[in-house]
Amino acid sequence: ELMHEILYIASGLRQPVVMALATRALSAPINIWNDYSDLASARDAGWIILVSENVQEVYDNLIQAYYIAEHPDVLLPTLVSLDGFILSHTVEPLVLPSRDEILSFIPKRPRGYRPILDIDNPITIGTLVTPEWYYEVKVQQAMAMRNAIKVVEEAGREFKRRFGREYWFVEPFMVEDADYIIVTMGAISGTAKAAALRLRKEGIKAGVLKIRVYRPFPADVVAKYLERAKAVGVLDKAVLFGSTVEGPLAMDVIATLYTRDIRVPFASFVHGLGGRDIYVKEVVDMFKYLEKLASKGKSERETIYVGVKE
Repeated sequence: ELMHEILYIASGLRQPVVMALATRALSAPINIWNDYSDLASARDAGWIILVSENVQEVYDNLIQAYYIAEHPDVLLPTLVSLDGFILSHTVEPLVLPSRDEILSFIPKRPRGYRPILDIDNPITIGTLVTPEWYYEVKVQQAMAMRNAIKVVEEAGREFKRRFGREYWFVEPFMVEDADYIIVTMGAISGTAKAAALRLRKEGIKAGVLKIRVYRPFPADVVAKYLERAKAVGVLDKAVLFGSTVEGPLAMDVIATLYTRDIRVPFASFVHGLGGRDIYVKEVVDMFKYLEKLASKGKSERETIYVGVKE
């Protein structure tokens, strides 16, 4: 509990920390394998969160994280998520820019900038703030998170110009004409894409919307891609116990749809807890479940737990 509150302290003090998180399940029971339980617990701690599908994306996200976190309009800690074991213990080809190229990408600090942790100019930080001012501090923090939207986009454009690889808030995969879309993030996105390709061969218009920027959540962008779908599903690897919708990412997506007056049949899926393997066939079945919901014109009220042993 004390370690978790440090996340809130870092963001509240507006420290541009960059941290990599190799995601894993939370105890109890003890489990060190991959899911997004730890990431879900940090989603509202005031950190910018970038989620990676492969090792190249992890590396590139880390470079962009410094650009975003240290931008004077943001100054918020940034977390780069990678799937524990699936990516953290995987060997993949990786393009490595030179050190000088990376350092030249990071914007210079503005004139007059003073780091809080400066041994030559020590100051007191983290002091008590009374009710007269605490509210204003938190609103400033919220506005900085809103500012991060344009800075994330700016970082992506500059990264493409410098290094040739393109990153945005989301990665759409065959969603332009898709009737059925599953929203994912992280390494499971590759499995979902394979399922969509298989269904396309059967004549079913399936698509995948991969979320790269989890915080701040790119609601307007997500809505644009989902508004024409006949049914939408979200595949989560974590649980919000007791929530109306028990998938964390699903909560963001359903809130996005509702607040933008988009009424589309919807389903929340959970799979992969504690490192349970997720197979292409299972994601194919999720798409086909969405097809049934679309034919009925109704949403699934309860989260569906896929791959559970009977």
